[in-house]
Amino acid sequence: MTLVIASDSHGHGDSLSRAFDRQPKADGLIFLGDGLKDLFGFRETHPHVPILAVRGNCDFVSVLPDGGTAPNQEIRVFENVRILMVHGHTHNVKSGTGYLTAAAHRAGASVALYGHTHEQETHFETVGGPEDPVSIQLCNPGSIGYEGQFATLTLQNGRALIGLGQLD
Repeated sequence: MTLVIASDSHGHGDSLSRAFDRQPKADGLIFLGDGLKDLFGFRETHPHVPILAVRGNCDFVSVLPDGGTAPNQEIRVFENVRILMVHGHTHNVKSGTGYLTAAAHRAGASVALYGHTHEQETHFETVGGPEDPVSIQLCNPGSIGYEGQFATLTLQNGRALIGLGQLD
């Protein structure tokens, strides 16, 4: 399973479609907030693509194209990988990823996806004691709206592979 991850479109919804279309084998879109209204345009051009979204600090309305409401955070399991998805503002990610890593650990997630900083990056953080260390992979896809940045998440047999992407 491959998912396109995007965040922070801020009114540049066409970038969502451009990023998704660059991944011909993508199975769905994860949107990490700040531009939920842009998902309506994406839905028009990609009517059958599953969308999973969380609300950002600039999303004053949290209605989704399917009529649902975007939560502040979502925890899902795909291909035996537990994933925490947040925008990041409620986890103070502009001051570091410590709170987010701790939240992912408490949720039993091995992957934490976030936006908010507009800084594309992925890395691992280790939590727990020396007797039982746990590695959590974090990813911020960057800003799809301002920088044309996105990420992909490929899941298979309990493993997660994250790739960083850039629109032309």
